[in-house]
Amino acid sequence: RALLPRRHRYGWGASAISKPNSPRIAIRPRMVVFALTPFSADAQPAALLRGASVLAEVGVTKLLLREPTLDATQVLALAERLRPLFADGLYVHERCAGAREAAAQLSLGLHLRGTSDWAAERDRWPGPLGASTHSEAEVLEAARIGLQWAFLSPLARPTSKPGDTRPTLGEARIIRAHDAARAARASFDVYALGGATPDAAARLASRGIGVAVLGGLWSTGADGAPEADAEAARAFVRAAGSHSC
Repeated sequence: RALLPRRHRYGWGASAISKPNSPRIAIRPRMVVFALTPFSADAQPAALLRGASVLAEVGVTKLLLREPTLDATQVLALAERLRPLFADGLYVHERCAGAREAAAQLSLGLHLRGTSDWAAERDRWPGPLGASTHSEAEVLEAARIGLQWAFLSPLARPTSKPGDTRPTLGEARIIRAHDAARAARASFDVYALGGATPDAAARLASRGIGVAVLGGLWSTGADGAPEADAEAARAFVRAAGSHSC
């Protein structure tokens, strides 16, 4: 069953899709911080909106909505409120209920899990598309089939997952994966995820690599609701924005 009508009906426009065989010429913007919502066990849309507003105010321009405990109606309503804050920098993770419908209705990008069928999704999804990856080979595969970005993790030990014992990649391997993907396709973006710091963000930005940040931007308030850390966000924005790609 086709989930969506033909390409560009929802207003992404032809420029939203960067084909694998597109000319390897791209004007690269200043690097940005890609924030993730805190993936709360008991997500509160009002608190998430307040926190996201703080992030937008200090200069965060990309946000991934990843709250699988919200229902489809809540996801759509929250995305509608977030969109004016981030414009074309708002994305929905496929783990959200009704993710594809919300992203299609609002002309947002869609982020895929590492275990999803990226090629099949690229064939049917008309808008911006990215995925979570964990190796150089996966980054290259994402670039080859026409995705626009990849989160590559873990850069270091994630603050949001203190029990995560996976081997970390480190900056050198992140840089190697990014350079290989850019050699294959200049319009592809890599964001290092997991344990990023402002200092790491600055070093990676100098190589054209962004950072995706979750634990470093959010804390838990006295009422148990998530709160955005404005000072931490500002530090990441300064670090990543100090370099052009």
